[in-house]
Amino acid sequence: PIKGCSTIASCIENMEAYAWLNDSILDLIVHRSYDSSLSVQAVKDLTKARKIIEQMRSRRLYKCVGALNLDQEDEIREEDTEDELVGLGKGLGKQDIIVKISKCHYGAKHDNPLLRIAFFEKNGSKAREFKEDKYETSLPCSFQEEIIRVYCRDPNKVELAREAFARWARKHEAPSPMLTFSQEKL
Repeated sequence: PIKGCSTIASCIENMEAYAWLNDSILDLIVHRSYDSSLSVQAVKDLTKARKIIEQMRSRRLYKCVGALNLDQEDEIREEDTEDELVGLGKGLGKQDIIVKISKCHYGAKHDNPLLRIAFFEKNGSKAREFKEDKYETSLPCSFQEEIIRVYCRDPNKVELAREAFARWARKHEAPSPMLTFSQEKL
């Protein structure tokens, strides 16, 4: 227990306990994974977590095989994409790849966040609304970006996963996936 919390997850409800959480939590997880007084399920979960921590510490990280900006109209789900990639990559299993779709926006999803703000003129006391047409040449055409990234767990299958992702992009009429800095040959 950490400062009055019964579980690590419950620390988010207690600011004093939450403030004490730091990287030492990783040591606690590793240590507790060997505790035979815990339930079988708890040991199993902690062992899985310990293996991930050991991979992080030894820098055996999953490789990003590529990233791609998605069109706003695309309805793409991570699970479906994983299944498609496994089908497109001979020798790839679902356990070999991770697909993550992330959305980045300005707080109003697809909408212009400035439309939700009232603006005051200098030395004025009356608020006015933002007029989009007045600034349309300066505004971005999209206020939300959606990116799909594919990672490979098995370092021996990175090229297979990269090729499968490139095939997937062509199949969905998307541009070729971008390589991340770490993938470029220097």
